[in-house]
Amino acid sequence: MSRHVFSYWSAMLYGAIMLSTSIAVVDNCFSDFNKIYEAERAVTNTNAQRTYIICPNKLYEVGFLDFNYNLRQRQRGGPPLPLRPNIKLQCGNDGARKNLCWITDGHLQVDGTAIRGLDDDRLDNVELVGFVFIGSVQHSTWIMKPGSVTFRDCEWREHTRSRGPILLDYHDAYANNELVVLFENCLFRDNRYFGLGAQTALVVANSDQNRMIFRKTVFDNNDMLWNNTSGESRTHVIESLGPTQIEDSCFINNKVSSAAVAIYGNQLVSNLIHSMNTGGISCQFASVFETLQQYKSLKPKCVGGDSSLMDCAHLSGGPPPVDVNPVKHIVPFTTNALEYDEAFEVGSSVLEGGCNRVAGLTVDGPDAQNTDDKICLEFGGCHVSHSAAGEYLVYKFTHADNFAIDGIVLVDVMARIASPTVEKLFRLELMYNGQVEYSDTFASPGLGYKEYRTITWNDVPLRSEEYTHSLRIWFVNGNINFCSIGVNYVKEIWPTIPSSTLDPAPFPTLHPTPLVFTPTRKPSTGPTVGLTPDPDGLVIAVPPITWSALDYYQAFETTPDTSLGGCNWRNDGVDAQPTTDTICRERDGSNCNIGWWEAEEYLTYRFTIPSNSAGDYDVRVRAASNRAGRHIKMELMRSNGSAVSSYETYDVPSSGFQSFEDLFWTSVNIQPGDYILKIYSKTGSTNVCSVAVLTSGVDNNGGGPPPFNIGSQVTVPGFYSALYYTEGSIDNTPERIGNCPYRKDTSIDANVVSDSVCKQATTEFAQHCTVSFTEPNETLIYAIENYTEKASLKVTLRVASFRSRDLRIELFTANGLSTLASKTISTIGKQDWNVYDTITLWDSINVGSAGSLQMKVTFLNGQVNLCAFGIE
Repeated sequence: MSRHVFSYWSAMLYGAIMLSTSIAVVDNCFSDFNKIYEAERAVTNTNAQRTYIICPNKLYEVGFLDFNYNLRQRQRGGPPLPLRPNIKLQCGNDGARKNLCWITDGHLQVDGTAIRGLDDDRLDNVELVGFVFIGSVQHSTWIMKPGSVTFRDCEWREHTRSRGPILLDYHDAYANNELVVLFENCLFRDNRYFGLGAQTALVVANSDQNRMIFRKTVFDNNDMLWNNTSGESRTHVIESLGPTQIEDSCFINNKVSSAAVAIYGNQLVSNLIHSMNTGGISCQFASVFETLQQYKSLKPKCVGGDSSLMDCAHLSGGPPPVDVNPVKHIVPFTTNALEYDEAFEVGSSVLEGGCNRVAGLTVDGPDAQNTDDKICLEFGGCHVSHSAAGEYLVYKFTHADNFAIDGIVLVDVMARIASPTVEKLFRLELMYNGQVEYSDTFASPGLGYKEYRTITWNDVPLRSEEYTHSLRIWFVNGNINFCSIGVNYVKEIWPTIPSSTLDPAPFPTLHPTPLVFTPTRKPSTGPTVGLTPDPDGLVIAVPPITWSALDYYQAFETTPDTSLGGCNWRNDGVDAQPTTDTICRERDGSNCNIGWWEAEEYLTYRFTIPSNSAGDYDVRVRAASNRAGRHIKMELMRSNGSAVSSYETYDVPSSGFQSFEDLFWTSVNIQPGDYILKIYSKTGSTNVCSVAVLTSGVDNNGGGPPPFNIGSQVTVPGFYSALYYTEGSIDNTPERIGNCPYRKDTSIDANVVSDSVCKQATTEFAQHCTVSFTEPNETLIYAIENYTEKASLKVTLRVASFRSRDLRIELFTANGLSTLASKTISTIGKQDWNVYDTITLWDSINVGSAGSLQMKVTFLNGQVNLCAFGIE
């Protein structure tokens, strides 16, 4: 990777620094982040403080990065804000959030790493003041260096497809330094957990050398249960392996699966905290895991808040105040139809449609069904259905003023619609303060309930002085399916920057050299060996391991906003389709393959080599193409990104996109440590279905771990994971849904589960899963050995369902010829997929002398999660 060489008016700046002269702040401002990089190239002494004023009232779009972390040349967007020692970045002359410096999109919005050539060893005395960070794809802020960084009067919102807004990622082997980050008068609102592969918190401190301080900061309306319908992991808004201090702060209206704050093996100091959130099954405010056993058993030390002493109204970081009903959408946006702000439903007492992919649907809201349309799936798993004439939904949104022409902002409104084989009418209305300003009537495509089309309302005028608008879709005829709504600018007009601010470039403000902050590292208060969880909540694999291609850790995708093929549940733009290759499906457990894989795109997979397992390994990639001359590259890196070794090219077989063959990189010597395997498309037009790291010297052509078969391990007495099902279990849908990374040799759908009782079940895996997304008449079969020779057994199930659903349970002899008992039960139905109950099937059922049994569970209505069963 090339390093930047800095040069910019060097003599003049050098003289100013040497004299420690303080130059007054000028009104000139930076409207292009590239100019900051140009100015910083002239800095030879970073002990001098530099202040850069960012032009207010402007939306700054950050670009996306290629595989070398350079900005993609064919796409618009600027670089991230650079962090260097003694640099201050502020919005407007007074550095206030009300000045509206909105920074949006991009893989990385604030760069505190060395990946793009910023080679400072430390980041001391860094300040960012008055910014609003919106919708990053990877991280809004990523810092990997020691020092001190302050965010003051900043806001993070609408990070809904991010790996995590803030990652504090400093660590060194000697533990001599520390990264200290202060958040003061800041606001985190309307952010959302992306799903498997994302950070399990909005702010993550990834080692005990990252110290966080929060003062007068608000976390409001952040949904860490989204795409986490079975509580797959312990989601929070703050998660830290380092010392953490929280003062005079509020946590309100957040949805978390475990607790608002989680501290692992370190200390939490808190004072005057208001905490009123949804979830928090372990603690209402903070969970402190002081020992490894506390972490494994999910029994932390709980730290409470001081809700009765706090008034959160003043803690928004200044104007605007905390909005208890914040605007969810900022143009441009496209969102699932169920992300409405208001709705009118005929017959609201009955919720129809059976949507089971969205948590917490209101019982009096619009009816919803699971959707199969691949474009609809990009924005969520369900669509509005069973619509009746006169029903409507309302979506509130706002926009940036700098897109206005003569006080008018032109937008296009897009609704994705389906209907039966006759056209149905619906109406789109633009409203302000409850009054309709513009409207138009449209006809549905009339091609069938599953044949969606995007209907566009063109050139809709918004008045720029009206900050918040409402968009209403009104069903004139009914019988319309509706899955997504979006608003995009017709033409983007950027404000004209006065020539005086462009030539010459604005000069950074210089101040006398400050004292360098050198923090003292505080020892950990608990064990860290074995306690450090993977930052994504996943267990790092140990070879031999075979991944489905979609089990990647990270991916670079040239079209991140569009996913083709309908097989990628991760909603990150990576294209994937069902595969017909038998070896992909049966040997590798991969029902889908990465498709439309273009040049420069890549996938990464993480694994670790234990201290006693150094040696030679084979890397296997199963790939296909229909064109000759297609090549892929395999590269092995350490977890910090440094290269270990690579083999330049492998020829991809060209017999067809579903004619897969194994490509091998053999006898790679790998020493103990954590690694990243990078599979890189050099020429495009390639499909990949699986990736494996296997032990050299064994038969790896049919290799990898054998098909999962643990039925014989279920013995009386015991409490077992539902994943102990055996052959003969039936899932009616061939594709495997859910984020559980285990049992991929079958099509049984499963999610990672967070229920504390479920986690007490015996399992063969590092994480606990629940069988989920069940359909009517799907079945699970369990083989049970009764070595105790007890004639009477007690049998229980641990289940969850949104509504009451029926199950039939049958006990057979091992050969299945004799029925010992049969019973039909109903679940309770608690309006929540994450609230489990233990149901006793039989307190004492006589099985006679049968030493081997089968238990069959049939989901008569579907829509039940089953995490465990007990037999004693």
